[in-house]
Amino acid sequence: FREVVSAGADPGIAGESPPGWENQPPGTSPDPVVVPFQGGLAAWVSVPIGGELKMALLVAAPSRVAFDAVETDDLAALASRIGSGIQALRLAGRLDSLKKKYDALSVDLETGRDFSIRLLDLVPLPVLQIGPEGEIRIFNRRCELLTGYRASEALNRRMPDLLIPEPLRSDFRRLLVELFIGRRAGSFPFPLLTRSGDPVPTLWNFSPIRDVESGKIASLLACGETTNLSERP
Repeated sequence: FREVVSAGADPGIAGESPPGWENQPPGTSPDPVVVPFQGGLAAWVSVPIGGELKMALLVAAPSRVAFDAVETDDLAALASRIGSGIQALRLAGRLDSLKKKYDALSVDLETGRDFSIRLLDLVPLPVLQIGPEGEIRIFNRRCELLTGYRASEALNRRMPDLLIPEPLRSDFRRLLVELFIGRRAGSFPFPLLTRSGDPVPTLWNFSPIRDVESGKIASLLACGETTNLSERP
């Protein structure tokens, strides 16, 4: 037995075992034990922490009539609250550690995402990342130049509603559904609609981005090449 903290006179218990803990069934807490101690009495009370018996509360008094049933019950309740408090503190410590790791990872991911976006801004082709509902998640510099929209105006808006001519929107939405379920892949011609309402003939190449854990398609990377195509999908 090792002292963690004490108040008052040193009880001199280092190296001893609390009475009643020998052969204690796993997952159970022994009842408070009152024993003679230094001319008086001492109450040993287990402090359960996460179902394990690793701590005890020792209260000593210089009297042979120091503890009755009510007092030992109160001590048992106090020990239980101490155990719950220690467990909560340990859990809070683990959560704080996880939060710090998450924050550090978030910074790394945001740095990587910022680098990727800056890299895409150097690509001389319009590049977008599209979510499952058709929402725009990435809108590179070339998209801004071609359409007249700033990235801040396009992000989170649905690509069919913003960038596809109205007569072709239902076809484009149907294509997105088939791309996300993996039924179709490859390149498809759809005009890119500018802010002024002018359609720019564009051949779109779609690449799926899959979720690491589930393997399902989480988003699409759409890379456009402006063409002179007159075909309609």
